[in-house]
Amino acid sequence: MKTVPLGTTNTQVPNIVAGMMRIADSTDEQIRALYTAAREAGINFFDHADLYGFNHPDGGPHLCERRFGEALKLSSAGHEQITLQTKTGIVAAP
Repeated sequence: MKTVPLGTTNTQVPNIVAGMMRIADSTDEQIRALYTAAREAGINFFDHADLYGFNHPDGGPHLCERRFGEALKLSSAGHEQITLQTKTGIVAAP
């Protein structure tokens, strides 16, 4: 898979990123399967944000990040050389 530099760093990431915005309703097994399929396809760059899953019934800030992390702990796919990108910005108080 073609890689490109991440910004001005020496970190190389694939030109395809796996977005995790929609995993709030997924089971841990489904998230692990998504991660495994991405790794097998050569994808090692995963995009998150603190607001992904915020309005989910089980949600709140960082829901998708937490769900991905829990699934990742149980995954048998390789964890070396992965890049996690996150964004922040939820305003917690008026």
